[in-house]
This record gives sequence, structure tokens and C-alpha cells, in this order.
Amino acid sequence: MKSHQDLDVWKDSMKFSSEINNLANQFPKVEIYGLSSQIKRSAASVSANISEGAGRKSTREFIRFLIISQGSLSECKTHLKQALASHFLSEEQFRSLHAQIRKITAQLSGLIKALERKLRPM
Repeated sequence: MKSHQDLDVWKDSMKFSSEINNLANQFPKVEIYGLSSQIKRSAASVSANISEGAGRKSTREFIRFLIISQGSLSECKTHLKQALASHFLSEEQFRSLHAQIRKITAQLSGLIKALERKLRPM
């Protein structure tokens, strides 16, 4: 198997996390330990779990960590909706980030399915 760093889903999740960090750094300072921190951590967790899962010894464990990455994306989406409702980001920013979440979610689902096929006996 290739390195996790060669996976498009890992590359895209790293880019997404960077964009989230840049955005959250513009939130009001009162949110530094609240929503800003939560959204950054959930976004960073996506690529981190892909990396950790790839470093495990089994395909089953890798799949488990990919599923955790999907959960982190769902959490991040909720935080983005909270940020939108609080007027910390524009509708356009939300739509762009939400599109990235959909893309990464689809990539994770595809990778999970491919790995599950690999586990099935012939």
C-alpha cells in the first residue's frame, strides 16, 4: 500500500484543516477556547486519524480510524453551522467548506469500501 501521504483524501483533509485554521483565527477572541478551538480540533482530527489508521497493523484498524475521521467531519460541519449562525463566517464561506466536507466524506467512504472489499474472502 502507498503511504497515507499519497492518498488524495489525506491531502484534501490537510488542505481543509489549514483553511479551517485560517478561518477560525478570524473568529472573535472570546471564542479562542470555545468554538474556535473546537472547530480547529475537529478539522485537524480528520487527517490525523487517517495517518494513525494507516500506521496500524491491520486493514480493520485502518477502516476503524477512517470511520472516526468521518465522525470528525460531521462534528466539524456542526461547528461550521454554529459559526454561520453566530455570523462568524459568510454563507459563501460555509458553502465552500461544506462542499469540501462532502468531497472528503465521499473519498473516505470510497476508501473504506475498497478496504472492506480487500478483507472479503474470494
